[in-house]
Amino acid sequence: MHDAVAVIERGFVLFAVVAALASAGCAGPGAAPAAVPSRAVPPGCDPTAAEVNWADFRQEPRLSRASRLRTDVGEDGMAVEEVLKGPFTPRITGVAAPVDWIPALAESLSAEAGVDLRSGPAPLPENGDSFDFGGDASIKEFILYDGVRSASATFTVVCDDPPLQGAFTSWTTASSGVAACSPPQPGEDPFAALARAYCTAIPAPAASSDVPPVAIPFGEDDFVGE
Repeated sequence: MHDAVAVIERGFVLFAVVAALASAGCAGPGAAPAAVPSRAVPPGCDPTAAEVNWADFRQEPRLSRASRLRTDVGEDGMAVEEVLKGPFTPRITGVAAPVDWIPALAESLSAEAGVDLRSGPAPLPENGDSFDFGGDASIKEFILYDGVRSASATFTVVCDDPPLQGAFTSWTTASSGVAACSPPQPGEDPFAALARAYCTAIPAPAASSDVPPVAIPFGEDDFVGE
């Protein structure tokens, strides 16, 4: 759980978060699929010592947390509502595996796919960060988001008969930003499209508008954990 406070000053928002790492997954746009019935791991079955085969590797952006910000309500002219809780956590489905399987599978899939998979929860920003909303004062709603580049694959661990089969999902990089509740813009950050699903309404583009605001994500390296 975390507390979020957003302060607007001259078109900027300060988004301060105190986050506690949680082990539960998240539901919503870009979130992981529901768990399937799990098979027990027999004693002595260890993916670091057994043959592990991988298939169906894929990567995609997923949101880990989102808050809806309105700038036209309340005594201070703003209100923040958390609509998706974080953080994003690596998970195994299909097998009731012990916790030490997560770093073992992360290392194995990293070697197989040539990516650097993480074995812990994706970090959430802890310091205040400012976002520039652009110059369109008609837009009153924004989505502040955190997301990850997730990576997943199905695995087979040959340590029982029949072998154990399941799926592993982790992440490689983390990103944060703000998406305006306005019509999508060409070439915008992929997380913005996911975040915009939490907008209550998206107005039609004005007939004569200036350059509309776009999502302004932080660099992916800013919130990368171990």
